[in-house]
Amino acid sequence: EFSRVLFRSGPPRTAPPDDLARWKKLVDGMPEAWAAMERARGRKLSRYPVDFRAGFNTLLPHLAATKQLAQACALRALVAAEDGRPHDAATALADALLVHESLQPEPIMISQLVAAASLSITMNAASDVLSAGPLPDESLLRMQRRLESLATTNRIMAALVGEICLSREIFRGSPASQSLAMGMGSAAGGSAGPQLAAAFMMGLYSVLGLNAADERFYLAQLDRMIAASRLPWPQPIHGAPRIDDLFKNGDGDRSEEHTSELQSRVDI
Repeated sequence: EFSRVLFRSGPPRTAPPDDLARWKKLVDGMPEAWAAMERARGRKLSRYPVDFRAGFNTLLPHLAATKQLAQACALRALVAAEDGRPHDAATALADALLVHESLQPEPIMISQLVAAASLSITMNAASDVLSAGPLPDESLLRMQRRLESLATTNRIMAALVGEICLSREIFRGSPASQSLAMGMGSAAGGSAGPQLAAAFMMGLYSVLGLNAADERFYLAQLDRMIAASRLPWPQPIHGAPRIDDLFKNGDGDRSEEHTSELQSRVDI
């Protein structure tokens, strides 16, 4: 329902009374979420309870809920604007930005992609809110300053560096930890047979030198992506087809000297 409302097609228009009543019911049915948002406004630093030591198996259950909360804040802003409450609409848009900002410290790509989606939701809602009527000047100024700050923070580059760190257990861990990181073995309490078989396969993977070759390829591609992320938009997006071609042509390896410099970053 949130997505359908926030991506209405066609020119700006006043919401039909039946739709507005349904949206109000959705928004009013989330008192706990709004109480939590009110508490969150006073926090300067926070983080979600995520254990990144699990590497690529890190669980991120908060991401879906975070995106839904951004949608709910955006819908709340739209309801307030349609209801002739510009101050409440501005507060709800600021809350949606706060949800986006809460994901910025997370050093992994999927979190930054969800953060980008949340920001897009907020900007779409802001367009609809402003088409319904003006917002207070002081609210617009605060939002402009926050958006300027977001525009000068390269979280995609930081996330790519984080992905390099997450790869450590895949390429550098023991056969047992590698198998767990790749989802081949079971956690504590499982049968010993599959765990031993998975560890044996990973040991063979290392002895044959396949993991070293895969690591060189992986780090080379991440290095290219990090370099692309430093370019002004939309230049970074033009690098995607070339990366796909590298996988097809198999020319992703770099020299041993270059690879050693990349691998040193994993040890920092």
